[in-house]
Amino acid sequence: MATYYTDVSSLPFSAIYAFSDPEDMLESFNTLIQDCIDRHTPIKRVKVTRPPCPWLKTGDIQTLQIQRNKLHFEAYKTSLDSIWNAFRKVHNSLKTKIKAAKRSFYQTVLSSRNSKNIWKRTLGYTNNIASFISQKMAPFRWSNVAYDILLCKEVLARRPSSPMEWESVAETLSEIFSIAEKVVILKGRGCRERVDRLLMKYNEEDKKNLKKSGTEEEYSELHQLLEDISTYKRDIEDLKNVKIKGRERKKEKERLDKAKGTEMRNEALSGMSMLPHESDSGSENDDDLDEESALGAPAPAKKVSRKPRKRASRLSVMNMLEEKYDRKASLKEQELKQRMLEFEFEKQKFEIEAAERKERLDLELEEKRMMLSLLKDKLL
Repeated sequence: MATYYTDVSSLPFSAIYAFSDPEDMLESFNTLIQDCIDRHTPIKRVKVTRPPCPWLKTGDIQTLQIQRNKLHFEAYKTSLDSIWNAFRKVHNSLKTKIKAAKRSFYQTVLSSRNSKNIWKRTLGYTNNIASFISQKMAPFRWSNVAYDILLCKEVLARRPSSPMEWESVAETLSEIFSIAEKVVILKGRGCRERVDRLLMKYNEEDKKNLKKSGTEEEYSELHQLLEDISTYKRDIEDLKNVKIKGRERKKEKERLDKAKGTEMRNEALSGMSMLPHESDSGSENDDDLDEESALGAPAPAKKVSRKPRKRASRLSVMNMLEEKYDRKASLKEQELKQRMLEFEFEKQKFEIEAAERKERLDLELEEKRMMLSLLKDKLL
């Protein structure tokens, strides 16, 4: 570093001022600095012939590689069968260890949930990753009833409704189902479709398909979980239907109120249009009577005219509208309270039914255990 400082301090920077153009001055300055850096830290170009394999950098593998190379050299030199056999044995052992180390490396990398870390650690190994995924990450099969039980428990605990919530369920189950030999990655859509399929079988009372891969106790637990999920979904659907009916009733009421208001307005306008006409006709009749009396003709009996109705003022109309909207607001509040009471009632009903089902299941299991214990005692 001292030589670099000395070299930089001895650079002929005064030569820069020989140029008048700023661009030429900058280029001259950059050239001086770049030449000095290249003299002290030259660029070394390296050609990479194959992608790196970090799983090979373990002590056991490197020791076996050295031993394999030595045996290979001696086998070619001596051509002895014993050395060739030793070479083959070490070679096979090395291949086994490399496969195990490679599998462990990719399982560790792909088990992370952070995609940034995955690509950072595996940049340049994409071909190896693709082959590993195609070999070790086959589609997950719901082959065991225990998987279905865990899925139903997770669904009942979380009660997912959006895709993001289903993805959260899938991530949790992926961690539970994964083992050292096989990494399991579930999707939210797959979990949702599996639950729907189980519910469809449960609703169709297809007990053979549910019972085919589990014991009686596991089947009973799965049956109970599916019943709880079905009840929960049914309650959700009922609540949605109540909301839809409430909105429809509200729209119908608004439509009727609007039609009634339009009718009242039309009647009021028609009454107002008739009032000036009646007053004009009354004045004309009075003029005719005056003319006839002046000519000496007997005056006919004067008709008693109806008094015109007094027009409502703007203030009274505003009061009427305020009263109308106050009534609507009070009705809406009453409807909201009624719906809240219905929802609370349904919630309490669901909790009571769930508790009863759980107690019934516990009693059945206890009865079965007692029967089994009695049978064992008799056999013994």
